[in-house]
Amino acid sequence: MLPETDRRAPYPLSWDEQRRFFQELPEHLATMALFKVNTGCREAEVGGLRWDWEVVVPELETSVFLIPAAAVKNREERVVVINRVARSILDAQRGNHAEFVFTYAGRPVIKMNGKAWRKARERARLPQVRVHDMKHTLVAGCERPE
Repeated sequence: MLPETDRRAPYPLSWDEQRRFFQELPEHLATMALFKVNTGCREAEVGGLRWDWEVVVPELETSVFLIPAAAVKNREERVVVINRVARSILDAQRGNHAEFVFTYAGRPVIKMNGKAWRKARERARLPQVRVHDMKHTLVAGCERPE
């Protein structure tokens, strides 16, 4: 018999919950959360995302990120497909830092679940939301309601 764990089931956010929560986050964390929602990346993948992992795909007039195995939880190289929203986020981040995609005050943001994240959860009345839940709120290909 397997031991019981205290792991909770994923909590995908509704469109309204996303809007409420993202409005409460500081800009740099809201940007990272929106990127997670649109790519399905893990917190460490987003925090450690490097510009030199970007691979241009000229036939599709876009790029993907090829995350090396050492930076992925299961230790298998991972391709991150970039949708329209993720592309706009990357375009806005380009030029902010020579090495890392997501930074704050010139340093990479490795951990999203800090004091600012927890305070935003409280203000948005979403105490159950974890950083990992953004991965399960994947909206790539989904139409946003008007």
